[in-house]
Amino acid sequence: METATLITLPVSHYCEKVRWALDHLAIPYKEAAYAPAFHRKATAKYGGTTVPVLAHAGNSMQDSSDILNYLNGLADNQPLYTSNEQQRAEILALEALFDAELGTSVRRWAYSLLLSEPKLLRKIWSTKVPFWQGLVVPFIIPRAQKLIRKMYRADESATDEALAQVDSVFNKVETIIADGREFLVGDALSAADITFAALAAPILLPPQCPATMPALEELPQAMQCVVNDYRARPAGQFVLNLYANHRK
Repeated sequence: METATLITLPVSHYCEKVRWALDHLAIPYKEAAYAPAFHRKATAKYGGTTVPVLAHAGNSMQDSSDILNYLNGLADNQPLYTSNEQQRAEILALEALFDAELGTSVRRWAYSLLLSEPKLLRKIWSTKVPFWQGLVVPFIIPRAQKLIRKMYRADESATDEALAQVDSVFNKVETIIADGREFLVGDALSAADITFAALAAPILLPPQCPATMPALEELPQAMQCVVNDYRARPAGQFVLNLYANHRK
């Protein structure tokens, strides 16, 4: 199979969603990782400004769910969405929910606090990118702070609102897994599991997650408390187990 190219910001949890799917399906790929702002030249080649971008066999796409659907078509037995129509519908509905409500809220919560920690931002944005880009990161942080606050409405007053949305999604997942199931839908890892786990990763910090997220002890105390609280929840334990048992 032709090797795919995945354009990423290494810290992005939406990029981690695609990265996990590629690894799970054993699809060969190379990751082209960029620091914030530097990714735009690479994504412009494919007609967009955001990551992730997957380029493969003359095809390119940007939305993480579109990418997973494409990857699913490359694999035998369509494992990410299954051939069972009812289960497929459930997986798609959960994936859409997690994309729209969990991923955005977790990102908003994280940046609402991390934007006040420039040294930590520098480390997060400089890791796993070309060396010269890492050298430039400190100079782009002031402008990036302003842009991100505006783009994601990520000021400190947004923290409670963002966490309320995360709670809503965690509550729904905890209703689903109350029967002790290992996976959200069916008896195998699906796009629903990968999406939930990857998009929840910034608020849980699973050790197996390859995204460039900080270690728990590096976070401000207020963020550490939030991470520990969500790790203790059934949905948090569900994610940590998925990473421990199914993240290659």
